[in-house]
Amino acid sequence: MTMHLDERRKIEIDFWRDNSQEKPGADSLENQLDKQADALIFREAVRLYQKELLAARTVVELGAGQGWASCVVKRLFPDSHVTATDISEFAIASIERWERIYGVELDATAVCTSDQMPFEDGSVDVVFCFAAAHHFVTHSDTFKELYRVLKPGGTVLYIYEPTSPRFLYKAAVKRVNNKRPDVPEDVLVPSQMRSQAEQCGFGVRIQFWPNTLKRGRVAGLYFGVLSLLPFLCRFVPCTANLVFRKTAK
Repeated sequence: MTMHLDERRKIEIDFWRDNSQEKPGADSLENQLDKQADALIFREAVRLYQKELLAARTVVELGAGQGWASCVVKRLFPDSHVTATDISEFAIASIERWERIYGVELDATAVCTSDQMPFEDGSVDVVFCFAAAHHFVTHSDTFKELYRVLKPGGTVLYIYEPTSPRFLYKAAVKRVNNKRPDVPEDVLVPSQMRSQAEQCGFGVRIQFWPNTLKRGRVAGLYFGVLSLLPFLCRFVPCTANLVFRKTAK
């Protein structure tokens, strides 16, 4: 996308300040129901990576938004030190509401970008994001930063990300932006993500995940077909989980 990085980030930040359902103090039923539906999808993903999360002492969420997913992780893994981060202070301002809903208290929060995190070298076991990595833009710098903050053997989980093969990228980006025009949307190209992550020293595993929850009729049919014919997922737009592991030294 051609939008200047600073302009794009400003739109992301201001969205959480101005949107009628997402701004601090907004407490709409629609917002709660929408995020609870996302939580069902996230809970399924957590089951896939239970081993990594169970072993983690320190967990960081990137692009946490209002932090509900971090609250789910804290509820499921109460012994872990869980930090929620987001680019927007206005998103982070709503975390307390989700702490009340899930009956937890996060260990820390931070306002930061994905390529500049306020953590010491080699201090984090797991970094995860839920449907947020396609907003990061500076992927190469983000992978360098992730490699810096992770402990040897640490894991990054990009969960439920929109992906597309390179030859369908423009069409896929156009579709997601038509669907949600308020904030600039992008789509991850798996081959590009793999190349950039491997250059930083990560081992990479890409798991296409055509989950059918929270889909409209047409999209539900589309992802239902992909779940029955998984070999097609690498050739068409599909949601995926991308796992990056820092090699232990």
